[in-house]
Amino acid sequence: SHQQLAARPAGRPRLVTAFLRPPLCTAMRRVLLLVLLADAAAFKFLTDFGPAKLIPRPSAMLKRRRATKKFGDKKLAVITGASSGAGLEAAANLLRTGEYHVFGAVRDLDKMRDAALDRDFPADDFTPLQVELGSFASVRAFCKDLERSKLNRPIDRLICNAAVYQPGEAPAWSADGHEMTLQVNYLSHFLMASLLLPGMAKSADPRVILAGGASAEESVEVYPRADLGALQGLKLGAKNPISM
Repeated sequence: SHQQLAARPAGRPRLVTAFLRPPLCTAMRRVLLLVLLADAAAFKFLTDFGPAKLIPRPSAMLKRRRATKKFGDKKLAVITGASSGAGLEAAANLLRTGEYHVFGAVRDLDKMRDAALDRDFPADDFTPLQVELGSFASVRAFCKDLERSKLNRPIDRLICNAAVYQPGEAPAWSADGHEMTLQVNYLSHFLMASLLLPGMAKSADPRVILAGGASAEESVEVYPRADLGALQGLKLGAKNPISM
């Protein structure tokens, strides 16, 4: 009562009851429930279809800007065996167009760097990467290295050019248990292509090119072409096999 409050000592604090609220009526409870349900539905929408999927993540946007700065509007090409022969010529021709950034996939990086300097490859448009085609583990590591190097850009051209030819009394075997020529020339390239194809599908015009032959080597003697009327080329080739 007012008399009781007035009778309290002046220094004693009064009980504050302003934080108490009257019970919610049924209508207010229903409104609050609808608001909570709407918030939950909105949260689920944002989780399933919202910023994570509709709006590029900052890391993706940063990669896109870095890729544009590094590559401009150039297409990306990967050439195995780019340090000599047909692979080196293919790299030089693509770079000459000014339309490509070339990744040279090679076993010997020092040899590749020397060849690139000798042919005046533009440093901004050429990236050497190491790969040992005699090892499936090396091919997988190369593809991961390439993924980091190309940022978020798709590969437009994959030129499978590297090859070996090692005739001898006994076959040479890879660490994976395959005859070396078979693994380097075919199996490792098939593995590389299978790992890169999903990303290449994002290119507007992707191409995988399988190359073969020793005629690009200046030191190789190319025999006359054998046909049904003149088998001299086949005969000479059988006597003195061409070594790559």
